[in-house]
Amino acid sequence: MHNLSEVAKIKKREYYSSPLSLTSQFYFCPVPLRLDTYSGCEHNCIYCFANNSMQKFIGSSEFSQRQIYENVKPTKLAYVKKYFDMAFEGKPNTFSNQEAIAVECIKRKVPLHYGGMSDPCQPIEAEIGVTYEVLKLLKKYNYPVIFSTKGKLILSDKYFDLIKDYENFALQISIIDDRENVLKLLDPNAMTFAERIEALKKYKSVGKWTAVRIQPFIIGLTDSRIIPMLDKFQEVGVNHIMVEGLKFMSGNKEANERISKVFKEVTGESYNLEAFYRAYSAKCSGNDLELPSWRKYKYDKIFAEECKKRNMTFGCADNDLRFLGDSPCCCGIENLKGFENTLKHNTGHAIFRAMKQGLPNFDKSIIEQEWISDGKFRCPMSNENARARFEDGSANRPVQELFNNAWEKGGKNSPCDVCSVKHLGCGKYRFYTEEELKGILKDGGSQQRLI
Repeated sequence: MHNLSEVAKIKKREYYSSPLSLTSQFYFCPVPLRLDTYSGCEHNCIYCFANNSMQKFIGSSEFSQRQIYENVKPTKLAYVKKYFDMAFEGKPNTFSNQEAIAVECIKRKVPLHYGGMSDPCQPIEAEIGVTYEVLKLLKKYNYPVIFSTKGKLILSDKYFDLIKDYENFALQISIIDDRENVLKLLDPNAMTFAERIEALKKYKSVGKWTAVRIQPFIIGLTDSRIIPMLDKFQEVGVNHIMVEGLKFMSGNKEANERISKVFKEVTGESYNLEAFYRAYSAKCSGNDLELPSWRKYKYDKIFAEECKKRNMTFGCADNDLRFLGDSPCCCGIENLKGFENTLKHNTGHAIFRAMKQGLPNFDKSIIEQEWISDGKFRCPMSNENARARFEDGSANRPVQELFNNAWEKGGKNSPCDVCSVKHLGCGKYRFYTEEELKGILKDGGSQQRLI
């Protein structure tokens, strides 16, 4: 908790005005509706893509915890409420682009992922309280929400008493290691492992569906903890496990040094983590170094098999290995009562439907009847790039157009992002045969695909 006498001395805090929108994951994800009550996060986890990005470099060791605290921007309840007033109270939809689409999705009660870019229960919430007020708003509509946190406030009676009879509430706790000393190094200001287990137990005691988010899974550091962690999660009745491999920020030297330092403290060996990942065949994907499918497959397959043994469902959050999961939704809420209205016009659903129907080949007709917004999405590109790419010079593109273009071309955000799928041209796809897939996924795979 922060010293309230000190808070008064802090400069006037800015507010985060874009708490809710459709994310660019709409190509693949059944729950791309993201809600954040804060921009920036005091937990200061050393691997955090939000704090360590070049755009928001507040996770640096050059900054004190006080400076990180000062840089966190809370939203206002009013900024969130207006989405629900437009969706349910007859107010006109005055938003544009992905914010306008978010209102359409809310009308359909598409589940919300609450805590996509920052933790809604980080320490500042004890003073600001906006997450608590937003939860009361969501509860009023019994709105389906996946609440993702590792903040201690979720354990408090205040939040527990609010949530315990909130029917359409799913709790997702982030845990990437079960060793307290390692977690203290990786997640310096979040709950301890014991507290996270306590939170899972507490909410299971009132019948809440619970999941553990192992993101990032770090080969060379946390891979030895798979079985011990799953055993502990099984003991407390966790319903679902989701896993995503570390995407290593090659452009952020400060973050790289911090993670490398933790490797040395835990293992006793010196690391240059960028060199370590490159030696493991990592290649650049945007601004990140990412391991190829055949490297991650070995571990994700273990997770899938071990979760099944323990009667827990599994979701692979790496798109290239999504087929290892139990459903198109890596968050695992696909069949949860009250959460049925996930978005189904996406590549994830197309692939799982084709797999379920035993189709060797498929095209977009497999999801053609599913709803997709006719609104526009604001693409992150410069005006110059927009002029070169689009005739009207605008980066605001219809969602349907963006989705169709990706599907037809067979590149990024198409079904062939999944390493078991091959583009045949003209928007048609086929699954690799078992033998072909073995070649892709064996150690040192003959096709070292990085998706």
